[in-house]
This record gives sequence, structure tokens and C-alpha cells, in this order.
Amino acid sequence: MKLQLILLTLVLVNVLALNDYEYKKTMFITNLHIGAAFTENAIGLLTVIKNFIFNRDIPMGKIAMMLSVPELADRNRMQQAIADQIFLQDEITRVTLVPVPPVDPNRDFGIYIMGDIGEARRFFIKQLIKPLLIDALNGGDRAFYDLTAMCRLIGIYKDLKCSNSFIKNTEADYHGNCTIKNFENSYNYYKLLDGQIWEIVFNEHDISTQLLIEEVVDWKID
Repeated sequence: MKLQLILLTLVLVNVLALNDYEYKKTMFITNLHIGAAFTENAIGLLTVIKNFIFNRDIPMGKIAMMLSVPELADRNRMQQAIADQIFLQDEITRVTLVPVPPVDPNRDFGIYIMGDIGEARRFFIKQLIKPLLIDALNGGDRAFYDLTAMCRLIGIYKDLKCSNSFIKNTEADYHGNCTIKNFENSYNYYKLLDGQIWEIVFNEHDISTQLLIEEVVDWKID
């Protein structure tokens, strides 16, 4: 019985290691694809991102894994995580017409660190999200007059800015409130007042506010 348990443990460890390796490989290839699309058709790549934002059937957690924090994928759901990366590749190819770049079949992806791959991903996405969010906050893109879309865009911004967690839910209401909930069940609150988005911070003894556009303009993305 003990021998069977040991063998079963070894099998599970090997499966997990193989899944991790395949996911790391898929993450890396997706990064190459994002980089190629960014260089060849940045407007198309931005359209991919906006399509995700406007499609409310795509959960925020899935968007986070594709765009912002792929290294935080659930290790117990690696096949789904791999599928999400391939879905992103398919959407990039469909919209930008930039194909998935080929890779050397003998390349050892085990030498790469997932956190480094995630950071490289964020570099490209930040270049697109910052101007998009500034334009949306300034009223330049009418599609983001829809507070639900704006709230989802802010959620992506939060993922890119604080990459140790990820947003799993955003909710907007008819009173101009945007509530963002992360994986650790921590909340951020935003309010639309007189055409401006304000972050509302509840401190121990008082409430403070900050104009979101000012924060985003000062956001260092390099």
C-alpha cells in the first residue's frame, strides 16, 4: 500500500511538472505573439483588448490571466490556463492577422521564470492600456461612457499596477459606483461625479478621494 502511494505521488508530481512546463512554454510563445502584434499592428492588438473589455461574458479573472498576470494562474487548472493563452493567440491572429511566431522545438523553456514572463507581458500591455485609459477618462472614447466597460478597464489597470494579485470581479451601478474585487476579496471603490472618475478610499477614521486621471497620468510604465 505504501509503495502504491509513493508511485501515485511520483506520477502526480510528474504530471504537475509537465503541466507547468507546457504552460510556461505557452506563456512564452504568447509573449512573442504579443510582441510581434505590438510591432506590426498595435491598433489591432488594442482592438483585441477592447473586445475583451466589452464582452461581458469573458470573466475578469480570465482577462487577468491573458493580459496582466499569467504567472498567477491556478496550478491545479493548468489545462484551462493553457487554453486561455491559446484563446488569446487565436484572437490576436484573427484581429491583427499576425501569425503566432515559430519557436525552436529544441528550446528549453524550463530555464525561464514565470514571473519574468509575466513582467515581459505587462510591459507591452501597459503601453496600450495607459493611453487607452487616459483617453477614456477624458471622454475621448464614447464606448467607455458605459460605466461597466470603464470599470472593467480600471480593473485591468489595477492588475497591471499591482501584479501580486488579480481582479476577479467588477461591478458598476446606475448611481455611478464602480466596485472592484480582487482574488483576495479586497475591494477598491470608484465614483463617477460630474464626468470625472474618483477613487474613494475608506480609511480607519475618514474617507479620502483621488482623481483617477491624475494617478494614471503619473503611472510609470517603463
